Amino acid sequence: MPFLEAQNVCKRNGNGNLVEIKNQFENDFLSSHAMAVHSAAAFWTGGVTTSVAGLKFGVWFGSQDPIEFNKFYSQSESSQSTGVVLGLHNDYYYWFSKNLSMDLPFICEAPFKDIGCLQDHGADYQGNASRTEFGQDCLPWNAPGLTPMFSGQSGWNHNYCR
Repeated sequence: MPFLEAQNVCKRNGNGNLVEIKNQFENDFLSSHAMAVHSAAAFWTGGVTTSVAGLKFGVWFGSQDPIEFNKFYSQSESSQSTGVVLGLHNDYYYWFSKNLSMDLPFICEAPFKDIGCLQDHGADYQGNASRTEFGQDCLPWNAPGLTPMFSGQSGWNHNYCR
């Protein structure tokens, strides 16, 4: 999608924004994630740059914070506003400038949802979390082959973590 349409999708789905990359750790994480998901694609981030009197300025669209950390491999010399894209170069995702009307995949970030976890490693947790710490779906409690851990477990047809 073009940049603004992608931003609107992020806003509608989880009250998020296009991803903002504010340090090396986040860039490394997203580079690894992008390699695992689709290593040939370039992805929109939430960065927008423009030139004023020959000086480049950049902001993160969602937060309006200035872009201070950057990992540009190449940056457009255009005086028009451009979007910041993660693009693959030598097995790593660096930043490139692209026209905001280009159709590209995108990466959203959203605030954490409060799923009711307890501090004591989830002891007696009764919320609706249904993913592991690695993002995989939890198995339903009545899945065939699971060793019963609780009485009545075979009647539980949900996959909420417990």
